[in-house]
Amino acid sequence: MRGPQIHMMLLFSSLALNSVSQVISSAAQSDITANQQFISSVDADHGVREILATPDRIMFSGRVPKYKTSDPRSLGGARFLINLSNMEYRVVSFAYLLDETGLQANQSAETDIGLTITPKAQLVSLNSGEELLVTHQCDASNNYRRVAQVSIPSGGFALKPDQKLSVGSVSSIFSQSTGGAQVVGDARIADGRFVSVFYKVELVRADLVSPNAVTTYRSPYRDRSYVADPHRVDAPSSDFKNTSNKAVHIYGIGVFIGDAPDSPATNHDAIVYLNDRPLKTFHFAQHRPGISSEPLAMILPFSYTMKPNDVISVVGQIVPPQAVVFDFASYLVADAGLTLTNEKLDMAKVDLNRDGFPDIIDIDSAGSVWVSLTGSGGLQNTQLEWARDLNTVEKLAASPDAGEGVVLRATNSHGLCLNLHGDVSRALFVKSPCKQ
Repeated sequence: MRGPQIHMMLLFSSLALNSVSQVISSAAQSDITANQQFISSVDADHGVREILATPDRIMFSGRVPKYKTSDPRSLGGARFLINLSNMEYRVVSFAYLLDETGLQANQSAETDIGLTITPKAQLVSLNSGEELLVTHQCDASNNYRRVAQVSIPSGGFALKPDQKLSVGSVSSIFSQSTGGAQVVGDARIADGRFVSVFYKVELVRADLVSPNAVTTYRSPYRDRSYVADPHRVDAPSSDFKNTSNKAVHIYGIGVFIGDAPDSPATNHDAIVYLNDRPLKTFHFAQHRPGISSEPLAMILPFSYTMKPNDVISVVGQIVPPQAVVFDFASYLVADAGLTLTNEKLDMAKVDLNRDGFPDIIDIDSAGSVWVSLTGSGGLQNTQLEWARDLNTVEKLAASPDAGEGVVLRATNSHGLCLNLHGDVSRALFVKSPCKQ
């Protein structure tokens, strides 16, 4: 009887696998149908829309086309909703889908998708409280994803009069055989549909929403790119203190994990610290080069109520096998009442690259100096780490010792005096003692 039993087991296994395959196929077909319905309902390019009347609800939807940015290897675009009415609105939900169907067999894409609310005249923001949520994903050719659905907790994000809501996305295309970001031919992007993003944002007039609005607290405070290696696993981060006289509730956490498709296999965690003690650890799927990233919710479940004077931070732990340039960010979705602490922002108004626009210079709690080169209209680039170990610096100003190039003088009340010689081509400051 042993042989027939094994035969029957194999038969039942085969039938079970066929059944599972049919279920998966049925589920996939259902998802494809849902995606097609979503695309057909939003597939239009409205450009900039304005709120003039004050209806109860607004559906801001469409497609974000992508074209070459200032870096020809990067494709980007955004669509805007400007509140020109006299009423506040609340963003209560966000749905999106990346169109990856144009990827060729040997290509992968890395993509950022996000929501931003800024003053209506501002072009872009990479700052906490304005860059509300951004997610990152890697997609290999023939990858398939469902429409991502995001519900904004409590009373939603506030879009006040004279503010602008942006849905933006940036993609880079990589060769799976040679690695590295590629320049996409003009013919493939002429109509803007290649790696475009379909989106739908639901807004409700604020007087119809009972709970208070929420905001997000970005860590690190601005967009910062750094070098992760096996000996430096903690990503840059920022601390936020409850400076209100009331409890502040946290409703969830968003994370941005900036693997590139050709990055080496990398592990990542995020640790929430409350008053310097670990409160919760999130474990994320390992990045595998050339493989699509696992789906990651834009807001992860996390509920905690902070008492007055509590300090919270979210620290990414990135563990690559070798040094790799990396971006990590977290977004605490919470009530108002938290304040950035232990960072020195906008330390000096200096034009480091001499393009006529003052650049952004911050010093974080670890003493790293972060520089963002800005452009016309306040256009802001990712901050890079130009120096380390300057946590005792209290003031930065133009140095009287300047000769060629731009030199800053770093001082404190205890007698420290250093000249920081800016080298834009290498994105660093060279330190030297002040002249006596």
